[in-house]
Amino acid sequence: MKFNLPVIVLRGTILMPEADIKLEYEDNITKSILEESFLFHDNNVLIVTKNDIDENITLENLPKIGTIAHIQKKLELPNGKVRIFLKGIRRAEIIEFLNLMKILLNL
Repeated sequence: MKFNLPVIVLRGTILMPEADIKLEYEDNITKSILEESFLFHDNNVLIVTKNDIDENITLENLPKIGTIAHIQKKLELPNGKVRIFLKGIRRAEIIEFLNLMKILLNL
């Protein structure tokens, strides 16, 4: 089955199926991409891990394996940040990244 999902790139952290992770974001681009996940993708995102911290992220150097994750909870914090709780669902092979603007970075 092929489908498109918004992507979150984690640096040095791997999300495995059945595992949980908590992330916080405060920029508007990330918030809008999370909203897209809620509206169009049944609260699902694709998580990929980039282990080389020094390397710039491009579409060509992103990994071709990731984990589909479900956003279990989203909290709008008083300080303007958004906290999301993710649960890994299953591993996925990535055929193609369509747009660098759709990728979220956890720096």
